[in-house]
Amino acid sequence: MGSINPNNAGLALAALMAAWHLAWSVLVALGLAQPLIDFISSGFISSSRSTSSSRSSS
Repeated sequence: MGSINPNNAGLALAALMAAWHLAWSVLVALGLAQPLIDFISSGFISSSRSTSSSRSSS
């Protein structure tokens, strides 16, 4: 197995980041980005609230 070419690795990473930014831009343009962020963060917020409320009630 050969070594990784730094130029190809950089191009692959840049292409991946560009695809991510393009996908996110499409989500923003369609108005789907905020509901996605709300869905992702709601799990963290509700779990942190439930643990903090159980600690304060003890």
